Amino acid sequence: MASVVMVVSGANVWTMKNAKPHPTGFWSEEFVTPHRNFTEAGLKVTVASPGGVEPTVDPLSFNLSYKNDDASKVREQQDYMKRLGSALTSPMRVEDINPDQFDVIFFVGGHGPMQDMAVHPTIGTVLVAMLDNSRKVAAAVCHGPAALRTAARSDGTWA
Repeated sequence: MASVVMVVSGANVWTMKNAKPHPTGFWSEEFVTPHRNFTEAGLKVTVASPGGVEPTVDPLSFNLSYKNDDASKVREQQDYMKRLGSALTSPMRVEDINPDQFDVIFFVGGHGPMQDMAVHPTIGTVLVAMLDNSRKVAAAVCHGPAALRTAARSDGTWA
């Protein structure tokens, strides 16, 4: 069975250019939709976050203006995440990801990755191992690609 590690931000505050904190986290739909698609396709899914902290959903991702004013979409996403239980609330530590154990690494969006994944000291090593293996897949959505900026090889080239 193919396996995917879904990396979610552990940040709940994004420090803006003016040094003011802005509530953040991962974007609900950018987690729920891929997670559902991966599991329905038969992939084994593991959720990871920096330090294994319980990830925070960006409160804006539940704003009805982002859901075509459809409150049922918000409830459905909240219910889906609640059903995941500890798979989401007690994720694997990003620092413990072994690239040999996963076929796919997927970075969930939201503004949170701009705070932590863009500067994470370990994820670049994992990304290089995944990107340099033609049998592996690295993917990201929305602000998730911020993690890719850390993918520097030991010789200084960017994967």
